[in-house]
Amino acid sequence: MESTTTRIHLKRSTVTTLLVGFGTLSGLIGLLAGRYPLTVLGLAALGAVAVDVAAAVATLAGVRLELHGPPDAVAGLPSEWVITARGVRRPVVVSPAVVPRSPRYLLEAGGAAVIALPPFSRGLIHHVVLDLTATGPLGLYQAGRRILIPLSVPLAVGPSPVPLEMAWPRPRAMAFGLTDGAPVGDDLFRGLRPYQRGDERRRIHWGATARHRQLMVRELDGTGVVGLRVLVEPGEPGPMADHVTGVAATVTADALSRGWAVQLVTADGAADRPQTPSPTPPFKSAWPTPIWHPAAATTRVAMIGGLRMAHHQLATATQGPLVAPPWGGLTCRVTPRGVLWE
Repeated sequence: MESTTTRIHLKRSTVTTLLVGFGTLSGLIGLLAGRYPLTVLGLAALGAVAVDVAAAVATLAGVRLELHGPPDAVAGLPSEWVITARGVRRPVVVSPAVVPRSPRYLLEAGGAAVIALPPFSRGLIHHVVLDLTATGPLGLYQAGRRILIPLSVPLAVGPSPVPLEMAWPRPRAMAFGLTDGAPVGDDLFRGLRPYQRGDERRRIHWGATARHRQLMVRELDGTGVVGLRVLVEPGEPGPMADHVTGVAATVTADALSRGWAVQLVTADGAADRPQTPSPTPPFKSAWPTPIWHPAAATTRVAMIGGLRMAHHQLATATQGPLVAPPWGGLTCRVTPRGVLWE
């Protein structure tokens, strides 16, 4: 999305300060002493500084940025974005709004660049803040401009999965379906019928065979679907909450890989009306962090269709009451104390 305009700030070097002092002093001495060549020299020094300032400011005045990022990001890991610039007449440097500004990327007229932004915290990112800097032809002044770029679609920053060794309970079927993840022996039983040529031996019901005095086999309605409900209670926002949501991401991914139906239940802490960060001058740290509204948290219950869906939901998971409808499958609760099976 296109950037918003902000005020241009200036930063001078030590050489600039000395040059301004020399030009001012030379001009005054020349006027008072009647030495006009010295006055001209002083005015030339001040003129050079003024031209350098004007060139640096003009370089940034008409620059507009567009930023295109990934569909989601992982907390604690950098992310790659494509940045394009309009109105660039001289090369400018773009960098994340952090101090020290590293890395830096050079933007030229009509060009685009792939930049890496520093890691975000878990949550929803609605704005990205970048710093543009440029110098005049003499390098006496550095012009800086802070650019706030609102994202058309908020960036979901989900937790990083946590490696986990876990003892899974014996799964049980909860509904009809055909899935390889259903456990052996949890086929949905429909009834009995006499044995027919070609029936599998494992389907013989020996108890019914003894009662009926003929071979009886079980009739099945297909393989049962195993269901898992994951209740996430991360606690207060912080490193532990990120760890708990990372454990929940691992449990969810493991269950999905088994072919199970997974329901994820979280207290959703996404902000309904995100606040726009107040503009701050460049050359100072201003990296955005998600804004949490725990009081507005509501229960979010969703059947997970893939890892990205779970990633997005866990990005805004916060502490809050969990209210969910009845569930017939397995249930686990992920808390700071670990994975608790119910």
